[in-house]
Amino acid sequence: MFAGNMLEIKMKNAIRTILLSLSFLATSPVLAAVPENAAEIKAHLEFMGYEVSYFKEHMLAKHPMHPNFVLGQHASGMIVTKPFKSNAAGKQNRAKLLDIANHLNAGALAVRYYIDNENDMVVEAFYPGSYNKQSFSLFIDAFNMMQKQLEVNLKQLSGYLE
Repeated sequence: MFAGNMLEIKMKNAIRTILLSLSFLATSPVLAAVPENAAEIKAHLEFMGYEVSYFKEHMLAKHPMHPNFVLGQHASGMIVTKPFKSNAAGKQNRAKLLDIANHLNAGALAVRYYIDNENDMVVEAFYPGSYNKQSFSLFIDAFNMMQKQLEVNLKQLSGYLE
């Protein structure tokens, strides 16, 4: 019985730590630097069919079939970010964009959607820890699942995004 209680306490502490980390993540600058092991990550993304380049302190990954994204080191992991520019209707209707982002977040599995200060929609995913080939592949696959979610909501999104 005691071992079960200790495991439960450890699980709760781990969850608290993750939630605390996410709260800091939400309030801090998005991308701080090129990821550690950038050359290894670049080679991996190229193997997955991405064209990878560097811009300032970020990696840019472009793919013919999957969403393009920006990758950067952040805190104790990496952040993948995909911005979507709002059109004129989106720029003038923040409340509607927030409703759309909330709807998308309700069905999101591996990403979060938010509306930035310019009323553009941003999709983000956090990869915790250091690079590992197998887990990074799974992470990118999970990130790309957002493409299907956006396709389902295309009619609603097309009125507000470029």
